[in-house]
Amino acid sequence: MLSLRENKLLSLVILGNVINSSICCFFIVFLVKEIKVNFYILSIVIILLIASAMLQIIMVKKVYNNIKRIKDKSKMFEQALEALPNPVFIHKKLKFIYTNGEGAKFFNVKNPEQIIGKSVSDFVKLNVDLIGDQRIDDVLNESNFKPLVENIITKANGEVVEVETFSNPINVDGTVAVLNTLRDLTEHKKLERLEKKVNEEKRKLKEAIEIDRLRSDFFANLSHELRTPLTIIFGTLQLIEREQKEILIKDESLKKRVKTLKQNCYRLLRLINNLIDMTKIDAGYFTVSLKNHDIIPIVEDISLSVVEFAENKGIKIQFDTEIEEKIIACDPDKIERIMLNLLSNAIKFTNPNGNIQINVYDGESDIKIVVKDDGIGIPKEKLDSVFGRFIQVDKSLCRNHEGSGLGLSIAKSFVEMHGGTIKVESEYGNGTEFIIILPITLVEDNMDVIDYEAVAESHVQRVNIEFSDIYS
Repeated sequence: MLSLRENKLLSLVILGNVINSSICCFFIVFLVKEIKVNFYILSIVIILLIASAMLQIIMVKKVYNNIKRIKDKSKMFEQALEALPNPVFIHKKLKFIYTNGEGAKFFNVKNPEQIIGKSVSDFVKLNVDLIGDQRIDDVLNESNFKPLVENIITKANGEVVEVETFSNPINVDGTVAVLNTLRDLTEHKKLERLEKKVNEEKRKLKEAIEIDRLRSDFFANLSHELRTPLTIIFGTLQLIEREQKEILIKDESLKKRVKTLKQNCYRLLRLINNLIDMTKIDAGYFTVSLKNHDIIPIVEDISLSVVEFAENKGIKIQFDTEIEEKIIACDPDKIERIMLNLLSNAIKFTNPNGNIQINVYDGESDIKIVVKDDGIGIPKEKLDSVFGRFIQVDKSLCRNHEGSGLGLSIAKSFVEMHGGTIKVESEYGNGTEFIIILPITLVEDNMDVIDYEAVAESHVQRVNIEFSDIYS
């Protein structure tokens, strides 16, 4: 549709032609009356005038239609540019002459009219190093130039945007202007960099996994290689104790040396066992043998087995339980390992005349075992790491209480293999409390309760191994 002004203009042109033709007709009629003109000649002249007027009207109509078609195309192109999801700019000599709605949004402007007529430098800091001086000169001199593919735009507010740019010269009113279509690549580039970083992290993780596997294999092989000579040394010491018993009784110095050798053999055996167990746990080969046992005597016997050892350190151990019997599916061997580890830690970090309390509480769906001491406690910032591997909470005490830092980590794994949880509560200087929660479940294919006393091995060697890193 034409504008009101254009319609009025066309109407005036048509009216002018009609008036002009009418005047000519009246003038001819006047001449006919005043001057005797042949009627046929007059008729021809009138017909020619009418034809001329009609032709003018047709030409005006064609012009009208052409103008309307151009206007419609112009509107269509403008709608197409507005429908584009990308910013579009046209500038001449670095002054904007057009932008679509997305272009206004790109520069954080509400109305595109706020951009028209303004300099590009009002909105963008031109990157001369990237664009090039020659290219800018070509734009200013309205010369042709090669398209620019990628660019880094710094907006006037300091925001840096990476864009893909289609930039080409176009003809506007007989001169060269620049058409720019942008695609914001900022997020895309961020994703590319992130993807590259993720791939790099994956590579490092793969390398770390492989290194960890090699380390685990090394520890496993080393542990087995160490166990063989250690077994020979330990066996030889046992033979000396048995065959040279009378000599050892008489010679206190020799007896003490043999005891020191045995204690260090136990320490090495404890470390080797822990390394082997850790390797098996990591590889997923370690399993527990769950059978139906009365958990109360298991925990009680383990607790009482270390009473004499604790008393030699001036520490008192007390055991108490809410119930006398509770059958659950458990592995007595692993329960013993868990309890001995917790008790050895409690004895290590409890001062003489201190107390260690073991309590068993009955729940509806679980049973809770609590080992509490009034020792030195654990700093708050170290609580989250006590179950980590190779962790020693107080390194200042390592000379008197050496250890590998694997015990609590393995104990936690054993508890979780039973479907339970273990946590620690402590305040530095006010003791520590370890809480084990085991689910009350039974093994369906083995409903008969197994007598723990009939299958349990002697605690003596286990205690000696677990307590070997506490100097006498």
